[in-house]
Amino acid sequence: MLAEISDKMLTVPQLWLCACLLSIPVFVGLVRKWLAILTFAAASALSIYLFHGAYHGVFMEGDFSRAVQAEMGPSWIAHSLASTLLPALLALMVLAWRMKRQGKVREREIRR
Repeated sequence: MLAEISDKMLTVPQLWLCACLLSIPVFVGLVRKWLAILTFAAASALSIYLFHGAYHGVFMEGDFSRAVQAEMGPSWIAHSLASTLLPALLALMVLAWRMKRQGKVREREIRR
């Protein structure tokens, strides 16, 4: 019925490489706090969209989903879902760094 499923699906390194490439714009948030907030919102929306697509492909596609689960295995499924969260996680880290840095700058100004 279906050709090899693994021929059509990304490998684990390819999943993470795509997630890293999609996360590159997040580092624009290092420049300004408002950019960090904006990139966090955009990266979160992107991660939700990617997670929905990955979840749908793995669990909601009937025969195709069963074939993916059987051939690719639980490790691939976990990587497929986890890699989609990388943009939001990195954006959150950038935002936290910006806020912490802003707090240190304010502390220095208060001490003067």
